[in-house]
Formats: sequence, C-alpha cells, structure tokens
Amino acid sequence: MSPVTATARRTLSRLRTQFSTALVLAGFLSATAVAFAFRLDGAEGTRQALSTLWPTSAVPFLPVLAAFAAMGVWSEERRSRRLDLLLSVAVCERDYVIGKALGVWFLLLAATFLSLLSSVVLLAFLAPSALADVKLLSFAPALAVL
Repeated sequence: MSPVTATARRTLSRLRTQFSTALVLAGFLSATAVAFAFRLDGAEGTRQALSTLWPTSAVPFLPVLAAFAAMGVWSEERRSRRLDLLLSVAVCERDYVIGKALGVWFLLLAATFLSLLSSVVLLAFLAPSALADVKLLSFAPALAVL
C-alpha cells in the first residue's frame, strides 16, 4: 500500500470518528437544505431546472466544510503528537499532504452525495410533482463540477 493511500485511509477513519466532523457535516447539510428550499421558493413559477438549483445552493458551503475538515485533521495530528512521528518516517511530506487532502476530498464527495440524496428524497416525499420530469442523471454534470 502506498503512503498516499495509507494516509488517505487513516484520515478518513479519523474524520469518521471526530465529533467536530459530525457537527460541520450537519451544518453543511442544514445550510444546503435551507439554501435549496429558498432557491426553490424563489424559482417557483419560472422555468429554472432543479439540476441547476441544487448545485448553486451547495457551492457556497463546500469551501467552509473543506476548511473545517482540513483544520480538524491537522489539529488532531498535532494534538496527539503523531505529526512529528509521521513526518520522521521515511515518507515524503508531499505524499503525506496528498493523502490528507485526498481524505478530506473523499469526505467532501460523500457530503455532496448525501446532500443531493437527502434533497431528492425529501422532494420525493414532500413534493412529488416537483420531481415529475426530473431524472437523476440530470444532476451528473453538477456533481462533476462540484
């Protein structure tokens, strides 16, 4: 296993167990849902597609989630004094940083999918007519861009 892969897996496991990650993720999902609801309300009666409303409600909050997750990862390493130990091993610092960044990126990817899934499921239950002509594949370009 490469050092990048090992660091990314370790980062994901640390992120999964941190309480601060849960708080930030809950805040991200809540803020995205509120922004999406306001954008839906503002676009009522227009011909704007749902596949453009959802990503514009998630975009402003992704950098905040990334910053808090990355700060949590690095501060946890410093607090537990594992950063000095890990950097003293014969692994390039570049590989270590790339692994940490990949771990945070996978968290962002999972949060984005969870946000989309929760938005679509809630719309399916609360306003099925809003999803009448929408296909899930129409959200693919937005997910690729995010």
